[in-house]
Amino acid sequence: QLALDDLMTKANAEVASEKRECLEQHENLGTFESAEACAALVLANPDCAHEFQYPPTEPSWGCRCCKLDKASGKPHDAWNVYIARRRPPDPGEAQLDKGQLYVVPYVFKDFDKLVGLVGLRPAGTLSAIPKDVRAEHHGVFLGRHLA
Repeated sequence: QLALDDLMTKANAEVASEKRECLEQHENLGTFESAEACAALVLANPDCAHEFQYPPTEPSWGCRCCKLDKASGKPHDAWNVYIARRRPPDPGEAQLDKGQLYVVPYVFKDFDKLVGLVGLRPAGTLSAIPKDVRAEHHGVFLGRHLA
């Protein structure tokens, strides 16, 4: 059985600017335990620049991707701006088969992360689908992981 993390692109987060925030933020992607964990979701979101801001001392503030070409902003003591970079899989690391159907259980709070990973949210349609999408209201969905 797969977990949400199995769908994530493997990523590294390199510090681009310490004690700075994005010039303009695109989206708060949620809370993560590390910048590396957020980097994977930044790469999966076509509306995000590869730069994002993350507060290493205040992770509850969330990880926020920068708007395209709006990475370097004003100074801020709590934030760092990072660059998300795809990393190759480790030797022996399992790869998903594009021809295989996978069932991934998730909880409601993970839905926003999941829709981008399985191709349910085309670029530029962030607010087109209501935030309260639930299977009992709208049916079950099927998506494909395209990476």
